[in-house]
Amino acid sequence: LGNLVARAKDRSEDVAPVSKALVDRFSTLAIGDEETREAFLVALGHIGSNAFVEIFRGELAADRCPRIRQAAIRALTKSGQPTVANDIRPLLTAAESRVRLAAVEGLATCGRDDVDLEALAERLDSPAEPDQTVRERAWEGYKSIAQRLSVEDQIAIAAGFETPGNATDQRRRLGILKGAEPRFAELEVESRTHAIEGMAEARVDLGEYAAAAKRFDQAARLLTDRKSERFGELAGRAVEMFLKSGGDEKALTQIDDYSAENAGEATQLGERLRSLLLVEIDRRLDAGDHAAGSQLIGAALQPARAGQAFGAELAARRKRADQLAKAARTAEIDNLVGSVATDPDAEKKLMDMGRDVLPRIHARLTARPTTTAAADPTEPRLIEIAKRLLGTGWAGYEPGCPPDERAGALQQLQALIQGSPDAPIPSSTPATSQPATQPGPTQS
Repeated sequence: LGNLVARAKDRSEDVAPVSKALVDRFSTLAIGDEETREAFLVALGHIGSNAFVEIFRGELAADRCPRIRQAAIRALTKSGQPTVANDIRPLLTAAESRVRLAAVEGLATCGRDDVDLEALAERLDSPAEPDQTVRERAWEGYKSIAQRLSVEDQIAIAAGFETPGNATDQRRRLGILKGAEPRFAELEVESRTHAIEGMAEARVDLGEYAAAAKRFDQAARLLTDRKSERFGELAGRAVEMFLKSGGDEKALTQIDDYSAENAGEATQLGERLRSLLLVEIDRRLDAGDHAAGSQLIGAALQPARAGQAFGAELAARRKRADQLAKAARTAEIDNLVGSVATDPDAEKKLMDMGRDVLPRIHARLTARPTTTAAADPTEPRLIEIAKRLLGTGWAGYEPGCPPDERAGALQQLQALIQGSPDAPIPSSTPATSQPATQPGPTQS
């Protein structure tokens, strides 16, 4: 009956007698007849007459079972009465999760103001709300109510979730702003810019740097004065985030674009953006990522982009990057040399590196005491690797041989390394006296 009346095109004559029959019969049902009472409430909810509102309110009572209260909440929500949110709101703290779920869903439909938002906010997190489904629906309801408010109110609500380091709050902040975005056109340019900047900042806090960069760029392009401090701030943030996300080419393209109306190395914006490049290069080099640092240096060194002073800054950093790369390779070789007896892959890796490894092998062998020391399992393996790399040029020596014989063989190995066109010898020093990346004077 409820479905038939809800679908009727001309309800004026049919609704009244059907509604009366349902209400009369409902009044005779026992409280314990839960299934039938629930069906009646669903039917009355489909019809949606204002005459049923008091019935629905009565079925919200604490002595009713959860399924009846749930049905009453849903029927009350469909009534469309402006005050029903006041009836539903107290049930957000009901003991039964199904009742709380119906309440948050109902409030999502009929909620209209800050009071409803505050009530739903209490259901967003555990331990206040232990049921995950209720928490999720409460958030959906929160967003629905927010979107019924003015765009200015939505931006203010989003600001309430600006909690640094809290990913959940930042996602909520972003969700509110995205819901408001279709109405950003109603705002003045500065307010719209600020709102989009807020979306970018939320992305930054979430570690979504590429998305943040696009939002900062979007905000910057709303400003017509390309020489303003505000434009410089937003442009700088866009470049910074593109760099942080690994989008080097995009960052450099943006610098060129932003600087198009401020050409020249001495302009304030150009200096600001180039300074960001140098900071990012230094950050990568300090973190040991010399490959990424070198990549950015190479891209930035294009003549059309790098003036004389900036080019000199980049050249200094390229030199540092090369030094770091060389030190890292030396450290890698030393690590393989030291683990050749225990790592089954170390020998192959050393052979693949070629004659570059010979100075570090020589340093390791030279550092070995000639007497009283326990046998070193790496020594015969390193001798064999050196012999294979040098071909027939070096006969090697037997571990444990007389000291003079060993010293002569190592002296011969050093001479061969120094004479090799493929591997100029860095200074060798025993590993026990200096770090591997800082070779000392040669020993014989």
